[in-house]
Amino acid sequence: MNQFTVITGVSGSGKSTLAFDILFNEGQRRYLLTLSSHAKSIIQNSRKTNIGKVINLPPTIAIKQHKGLGNYKSTVSNISEIHNFLRLIYAKLGEQHCHICKTFIRTHTVDQITVKILQDNYNQNIIVFSPISIKNLKNHIEKKDTTPFFLNNKLITQQKLRILNLSDDIIIEKLIGNIIVKNEKEEELRELVNIAVKTSDGFIKVISIKNTNIHVIDIESISDILIQQKTNEKFFNAKLACLNCNTILPTLEPLLFSHNSKNGCCPICKGTGINITNKNNKESSEDISLCNKCNGKRLNEEALSVYWKGYNIADILSMSVDRAIDFFENVQISSRESLIAKDILLEILSKLNFMKKVGLDYLELNQPEPTLSGGE
Repeated sequence: MNQFTVITGVSGSGKSTLAFDILFNEGQRRYLLTLSSHAKSIIQNSRKTNIGKVINLPPTIAIKQHKGLGNYKSTVSNISEIHNFLRLIYAKLGEQHCHICKTFIRTHTVDQITVKILQDNYNQNIIVFSPISIKNLKNHIEKKDTTPFFLNNKLITQQKLRILNLSDDIIIEKLIGNIIVKNEKEEELRELVNIAVKTSDGFIKVISIKNTNIHVIDIESISDILIQQKTNEKFFNAKLACLNCNTILPTLEPLLFSHNSKNGCCPICKGTGINITNKNNKESSEDISLCNKCNGKRLNEEALSVYWKGYNIADILSMSVDRAIDFFENVQISSRESLIAKDILLEILSKLNFMKKVGLDYLELNQPEPTLSGGE
């Protein structure tokens, strides 16, 4: 009696459970047992605590700490604002891949493509093609387009084009023209690139050949040149789309990497990362399982197919604070990346180091708020 007892321990060790669920609950239960039958009928008695033995326990009163229930869309990275900075990094520096076939997507403007060809293929004879998915070829056939088409570097007739199976995953290449790449022909080259991009809805294929003596190559000879000569080919993309599977991709912006946004959240779990199966929709551990679409990563496939330094954003958010500090302290960035991300990385490290300083280095960045203890 007349003593003040303090229960200490690391976050999550069970201090609140001992104080409230055991000592307070059992003390209150025993006190209520001493009341009259009438009083017992009015006051709902507490359930007996599942413990071995407690002695000399007087009636108890508790002033309980208030901890909001929170929700599973709020995580350590959200509360600390680290997620906001990560979204900026992935929007500015992320490398986009097709979420269906995993092809790396690199986009260029018409001017960038023209400059790149001038740099890489100067004084070379190049042939420019527009790669067209067979599924989009119908429009060209119906317009009675007489421009030559090629399949696997071989000239293909309009008659053969009409009998191709439109469900097959085939790319047909439409001939746009050829040119010897020189500075004085930059405008002519840009026009060819522009036509190719518009024809194929964003894609262009450039083949360079050895013979620079002949400017205009005979159409019938192109197949022979492509098959017999050693050529170099390059693909350019002027649109956020995948040539392999004809998939349109979203623009990289911070909202794409937010599980609280319809642009980025998993379409099944809506950004919670979990499935709640009970009818009352109460978030209890017995009723919660990982979302089978995103596997608990909260984001849609398009967002998870963007990588930076070999990791998608969910990979980094699955790290503990301690592991994330190690990653960001040792990540190697180029001079270009430094101009964009230097200050952002410093902010992220500052917040991570603060959490480590207060003893929360074991927390995972994607840990939901309802799973945190009061101290955490």
